[in-house]
Amino acid sequence: GGEKVRLDMAGSLREIARGIPKNQLCAIHINIQGGQLLLGFLEIASSAKGIQPSVFSHALRSHIPFPAEEAAFFHRKAYLSPAADPKNASPKAMVNYAACHKPVIAEMIRGVQSCFGLIPDVTTLGYAQESLLQFLGLGKPGELNAVISGGRSITSIAIVKDGQLLFEREIPLAGQDITRSIFIMHLQG
Repeated sequence: GGEKVRLDMAGSLREIARGIPKNQLCAIHINIQGGQLLLGFLEIASSAKGIQPSVFSHALRSHIPFPAEEAAFFHRKAYLSPAADPKNASPKAMVNYAACHKPVIAEMIRGVQSCFGLIPDVTTLGYAQESLLQFLGLGKPGELNAVISGGRSITSIAIVKDGQLLFEREIPLAGQDITRSIFIMHLQG
């Protein structure tokens, strides 16, 4: 109606849900990014059983600002690094991770579920971009692809090799910074 109204997340979801026929919805995805997400890289001793969640959770403990028990995380082995001394050490697995505080995700899931009647799939922007490449038939075996998504305040970079996310980072430089620079340059003549 031409009125500008500032809504919280629940209010925004209700506004969106009002215009969507629920009987035509089959899935909802939430992509976590920016301030809600901690991205990083860990080196963990590799074993024949692979990386167990408990081992990963313990290694993550010193890298996040909240208790590891309260972390929802995604992780994937990027590559295996051979041991420096094969007799005394095991090879190290280099692992990409994304961690988020569970209460943040729980609030988002509850909001979506109450408005749309569906439990959403939750992913990070990098894994969403990985899925997008697969959906579009890009990212063939042997190829290395970079997907760069420039938003308002964050630019997300995802490097995908052989169809799998290898590297994901977010840079706090994006559209609003470019717009501000252009505006300042314009004012200064």
